[in-house]
Amino acid sequence: MGKEQRDKREYPRVFVEGKSRGRVAAICEGSLLNISLGGVLIEHVHALRPGTPSFVELELQGERVRLRCRVARSVADRTEVQPDGEREVIYHSGLEFLDVPEEMRQVISDYIESVTQGRPSRIETEPDREPDPDPDQKESLLADLDKLEHLVKEASKKFKKDMAPTDGTV
Repeated sequence: MGKEQRDKREYPRVFVEGKSRGRVAAICEGSLLNISLGGVLIEHVHALRPGTPSFVELELQGERVRLRCRVARSVADRTEVQPDGEREVIYHSGLEFLDVPEEMRQVISDYIESVTQGRPSRIETEPDREPDPDPDQKESLLADLDKLEHLVKEASKKFKKDMAPTDGTV
């Protein structure tokens, strides 16, 4: 996820790791992967078209919340083999909440607080970025990169030499 996307995000996401369930209208049921005051990421088995307006029903601490939403993105994440041997596509879809009433916003906020209490917050900031290596590891990686660059240059020279015309033309 690029820096531009992170900067546009109004609310931090909190991972809930499938501990809650949800339903997008009557289309599909899924597991809640993360939540913020601005939307949710769900895992499910039916394709959703980005841009589609819908409703999402969430079960948060025993309270059912129904919110208008829009499918912001939906991607195939993986396939799983079912007991009958068939493969099923598992999707991850980001749903953006629309026009959230203040009382529903409070329910979501209370849920987020309850999920993060007693454990370090796993707020998503850069999910696709590896942590920076320690300085010694970084030095070793740079040395390996220099060696690799040298090997590529040598291989390129050898390839050009081997591919040179043999009839005397240049």
